Amino acid sequence: MHRRDVRPLRRRQILDAAEHLAAQRGWAETTFADICREADISNGVLTYHFKTKNDILFAMLEDIIDRLQEYVAPRLQQEGLSLDAKIAGFVAALSEFARAHRELILLLVQFLTISIQQPEVAEKIHAFFSQLREQQVDEVQQEGVQLPDDPHVIIRLLHCLALGLVLDPLFLGLDVPIEQLIDAATRMFLGYLRLSQE
Repeated sequence: MHRRDVRPLRRRQILDAAEHLAAQRGWAETTFADICREADISNGVLTYHFKTKNDILFAMLEDIIDRLQEYVAPRLQQEGLSLDAKIAGFVAALSEFARAHRELILLLVQFLTISIQQPEVAEKIHAFFSQLREQQVDEVQQEGVQLPDDPHVIIRLLHCLALGLVLDPLFLGLDVPIEQLIDAATRMFLGYLRLSQE
């Protein structure tokens, strides 16, 4: 009889506990003991999977990025979608993700804050957005859209817009239906693209 490997389950249990605690009380206030209690594990099990608190931090960051990509990617990879539909799908997916995963967005805000003091966290965040930007520039160019001299500027603009949509439900408190935000953001971005081509 084969023994079941519980390591991935334990790792997931630890990350879930750490994410929950960090979103509730902040990462600086979350200790190994807190995570052990929340995950209902011993300190030995925790340190088997993660040697340091930063190891947990990086694993949480990668986990959030993976979840975000899994949520957004299917909207962008459908065959036959126009550029308009891809941009609308990207904006919609980010907005919906932010509303459905409030704790993860709170964690993302904490990562952004931590990145100011910890360059290695900033590097991971920059690497994620650089990779995403390159993919999006390639997709736009494959659509045959002529972009201004630096297409990265336009994609960065889209990221800034998307970040605002992600943070809106947490901080800005604008009471606008998500469909209206998606429509307005998509029209604004596409209008900018069209103006830049004239």
